[in-house]
Amino acid sequence: MMQDSRVVYYNSKGQSFILQGDGLCFLDVLPLFEYSWSYELTNSTTGQGGAAHGFARYPRTVNLELRMRGFTRQGFLDKVNQLQAVTEMDTLSETAGRLYIGDQYMSCYLGVAGSVPSAPRNANFATVGITVLAVRPFWCTDVVYNLLPSSTEESEGDAMAKKYSYKYPYRYATGITNRQIINNHYAPCPMILTVQGPVTAPYIEIGGNVYSVSSTVLATQRLIIDQPARRIYLVGQTGAETNVFNARNKQYDIFAPIPVGESNVVYTGSYAVSITLVEQRSAPKWTD
Repeated sequence: MMQDSRVVYYNSKGQSFILQGDGLCFLDVLPLFEYSWSYELTNSTTGQGGAAHGFARYPRTVNLELRMRGFTRQGFLDKVNQLQAVTEMDTLSETAGRLYIGDQYMSCYLGVAGSVPSAPRNANFATVGITVLAVRPFWCTDVVYNLLPSSTEESEGDAMAKKYSYKYPYRYATGITNRQIINNHYAPCPMILTVQGPVTAPYIEIGGNVYSVSSTVLATQRLIIDQPARRIYLVGQTGAETNVFNARNKQYDIFAPIPVGESNVVYTGSYAVSITLVEQRSAPKWTD
């Protein structure tokens, strides 16, 4: 079973809502862990058996019931209104949030389907219908490697913390030696590659594959290659995004995942780079 069962939803703006604890709990959370692979079958011409191929996981919806309680009537109303505000922001912006259980998450939209009366009028509790639209139906764990400019003397964790303000739980990897990263997962991992400017046409080689974008990244900007979302964009100081998908180096596969094991990282070392390996599982990892 999972040791850390905290359930928290972070919307696309980094705002969070606790769904397990503080007077809230799911009546049955197990449907979140169910999964299946779609596939195609080809029959053997001999009439004996065949082959399976084209395995895929597509978006799915999960309907849950959330029991909400407040210490007072107003406290209950505040919780219900906050839940709708946090979740509906993603729907309106068409940008998925993250549903976390411990440090594992699923990219999804969270919708409030309406309340089911379970108490007299003006009570401070109710059961609320929740719809989870899992656009990428995998449970993910982020493992972050931070590479600092060669000239910096700051510690790895302190320097990158100043440059990036993550609002989600992350697991920082240790032991980066000679610009090398290690994928300890059982399968290749997509990554989120972040480059801190200033730099022109950043070029980074990881495990023999090149990740390059012919774009200028200002000192106030970050270049993000988001493989799971298949997006390449610049983020400015105000959070404004600029799509640079077409500026990618098309001679290489910029969406090639990071292979299992050790991968050398080769680049000039003149700017900061953050490599987030996204470990994907069909169901959350069990721990003691």
